[in-house]
Amino acid sequence: MSRISEIRNMVLAYEDSLWSGTLKSYPNERVPHGYLSVFKCHPDAYHFHRHEMFNFVARSGESSSLIAEFEIIRSKLIEYDKQNGYIIRQYLKTENGLNKLVDRLRNIREMYTELLPQSDGQIYLTRTWLNYYVSTYEVTEYLLMLLMILQALNGMEIDTTFSAMRDRKGNVVKGRVINRIRELSGDYPVLNEYFCSGFNPGFRNSIGHNNYRIDGNMFIDLDGALSIDIECFRRMNYHLQEIHSAIFNFMNLHAINTDKIVDCGTISVGYQSNFNGIPALNIFELWSFSSISQDLSWLHTIKVNANKLHLKLKLNGRIIYKNLWDKELVRWYDLTKDNDKILVRVITIQPHINHNETDFNIRGKDYEVLSSKVLGYFPISHTGRL
Repeated sequence: MSRISEIRNMVLAYEDSLWSGTLKSYPNERVPHGYLSVFKCHPDAYHFHRHEMFNFVARSGESSSLIAEFEIIRSKLIEYDKQNGYIIRQYLKTENGLNKLVDRLRNIREMYTELLPQSDGQIYLTRTWLNYYVSTYEVTEYLLMLLMILQALNGMEIDTTFSAMRDRKGNVVKGRVINRIRELSGDYPVLNEYFCSGFNPGFRNSIGHNNYRIDGNMFIDLDGALSIDIECFRRMNYHLQEIHSAIFNFMNLHAINTDKIVDCGTISVGYQSNFNGIPALNIFELWSFSSISQDLSWLHTIKVNANKLHLKLKLNGRIIYKNLWDKELVRWYDLTKDNDKILVRVITIQPHINHNETDFNIRGKDYEVLSSKVLGYFPISHTGRL
């Protein structure tokens, strides 16, 4: 099994435990990379990193091109929201945003979990699987969120009540929403392909109106409007699930005010006492935070506190690392006493997935270096003494 497959299985197992409510008894050694460290910093940092980790493992799968498009979409909408009073983020906090969606997803997840053992992990043309497709198709919140995203990307005015998409009774007309999404998604070909494949109104209506029969591995509409074989159904179901996953990830990531968590990606530090004769501090930052921390632009103060047991390092008054003394650390500390500034370098890391030797291990998890950059000299202050 490849390293990325191992990490993907770890992430999925963790999610299963989270959704099933058994996380309290989940063993720490099976928790994915960085989760525990960022949770200690801020709960929003944990949710942010968790959903970025989902994107990380998805990039290596069949839907990597869809994930890539959604990363472009998210970067554009971050700027859009800043210029428009955070209208999308505010919508996500309403009852029609994430709250109701989570309950719907729990129902679908339970249905999916019940289906899998009966089919050895495969999707078949059975009435039970067809009903699962309809239940997934009917999650209105996904459609409205995607419509809002595309309206923003196309420079249109956003109506968070979606009045133009409702009938006289105020109910959302899904067919109207689906047609509009198809019209607006042309600039994003992968999204358009997945959406047009996964959301098939004719297929859904045949199932919902009980206007079909199953003949072997063929789905046949009784009016002759369409026929779908098992491979086509599996592809439709897969595209529908992947669209949902991408939108759900977007919603969770976009709902977070990242200004509060810019410093939460630093999970370890390294002390270097002889960097061209100057003491240096290496700050190891998770790749998931590198886009929001802007090369540690949040870092203003570095303080060290020394006692006989350990050295305590505090970054920006919040992030604290404790290290027991060894010869190298004593030498580094002594050098900092002779200098009012130290050299700081940010090292961006991700889970170890390539075939080279493991770069290093942090709290039982293997990481590799993505990039390394010298930030410059920072003032350092001291308290306590050896």
